[in-house]
Amino acid sequence: TKVIDGGDLIALDSDCTGPFGYFIDISRTWHCPRDGGVYSEDDKAKFRKQQDLHKYALEQLSYNMDMVKPGMTLREISEKAWKIPDKFLARRYALMAHGNGINGEYPYIYHSEDWPTSGYDGVLEEGMTISFESFIAQDDEDGVKCEEHCVIGPEGVEN
Repeated sequence: TKVIDGGDLIALDSDCTGPFGYFIDISRTWHCPRDGGVYSEDDKAKFRKQQDLHKYALEQLSYNMDMVKPGMTLREISEKAWKIPDKFLARRYALMAHGNGINGEYPYIYHSEDWPTSGYDGVLEEGMTISFESFIAQDDEDGVKCEEHCVIGPEGVEN
């Protein structure tokens, strides 16, 4: 357990099952401000780093959500997905995206780096609900987790 300090990032991954088995899965990361809003130069540098991590996480989500269309294979999605920069690769999230039903479930869409050991093929179909994932971290100090719960529409992802 850690007490949250001003300047820390706070992440929430919701994974909620509601009435009639409805499942929703989104993640957000927030910055906890310092009391009184007074920041040292070191605090400001850390905050800029956190903003950069957030920018990368949103870029990954946006790219992957824009790229996916119904009828694409899971392998094709994995190969065309946003390329995680080397500095973040070691701490990537396990999945690029996953299906939703009663819980997180088929299909699991793996990053291209993980395809040889974990990937399997299938086809993304209109009407499927998919959660797109991102976790961006360069070290063990700060990381940004974002996730969007979407449906595959006739032209692509609807959010």
